[in-house]
Amino acid sequence: DPSANGGNGDYVAGTCVIAPPIHIAPFQAFWVQTGNVNPELSTGFYLETMESGFFKDQPGIANLNSDTENPFGDVMHASFKVAGEDGVFTNQAHLLFSDEGTLGIDRFDVPKLDASALAQRWISFHTLDDSGKPYAFRSLPSDFGDQLTIPMDIRTTEAGMFELTWDLPSTSVFNVSFWLRDNHSGRVVELIEGGTYRFEIDDIVEKRSEKLPLVSTSISLGNEEVRNEHPVEPRFELLIAKPGVDGLGSLGDLPDRVSLAQNYPNPFNPSTIINFELPQQGQVRLEVFDMVGRRVATLVEGSLQAGRHQVNFDASNLPSGIYMYRLQSANAVLSRKLTLIK
Repeated sequence: DPSANGGNGDYVAGTCVIAPPIHIAPFQAFWVQTGNVNPELSTGFYLETMESGFFKDQPGIANLNSDTENPFGDVMHASFKVAGEDGVFTNQAHLLFSDEGTLGIDRFDVPKLDASALAQRWISFHTLDDSGKPYAFRSLPSDFGDQLTIPMDIRTTEAGMFELTWDLPSTSVFNVSFWLRDNHSGRVVELIEGGTYRFEIDDIVEKRSEKLPLVSTSISLGNEEVRNEHPVEPRFELLIAKPGVDGLGSLGDLPDRVSLAQNYPNPFNPSTIINFELPQQGQVRLEVFDMVGRRVATLVEGSLQAGRHQVNFDASNLPSGIYMYRLQSANAVLSRKLTLIK
């Protein structure tokens, strides 16, 4: 996609295993990977207009998905997206869980291609297998035992603050929890639907060779070989845990006391992030009050596991002003001020 990442260009990965259909705009080239012995590719060209993105008002888009029933069976999908503060540099990594998925290479895996050979400025966010090969879509078995750890890494030319967001399968369908360890800070967080994780990148690609040894891997595409270099220690570890598994204990990080951090950003409009820590599992209430003591929002109410938690507070329905947010647990009551400016 030549318009991606502020016009610097990037590869866009997709798979017919899950919706939505894969669209290819005019003048775009594409790779197709298939696991079939005698594959067939049909491109039904038709007119289509999309409301946003580089497909807008582009006639003649090729659709690489059919409207027939999905031949791959039930596939659960987890997606992870990183974005820079300016919103320009973004990239995604995906996990697929199915009865046909394996811990090794299978027909659902999609290798990751970064734009390092095409653009001066680029970003790549991907998962890694045991050999260090990068994947845009990593296929895994839905029954993997009690827990599974997946390395995730970022390579980019851009330094600064980034935000990680995610879209996870419903626990009613896939009863697991997701935990993330930031190997640079040592911080461990449970990934709750609707949450975000902010982090800083300062070891950009040009500087990494001075700090970390690199492992070189390659992917063969026809007669071309695309090489990728990755640091020995990836930026993140993703733990996928079945019920009863202590995610924090497995990743080696438990807080020693109850704490409530200052929200970020502050002042804010209209949403902000609140982080807090619990040394043990218990009942917790996180509430927001105005300056006359009226409760205006309840963000958390119920039992939470020990560890570091992150909550998004959306104040779109509140007027500008100073508010108090209060964390109440069995062992502590902590409060801080936040400022909403519209």
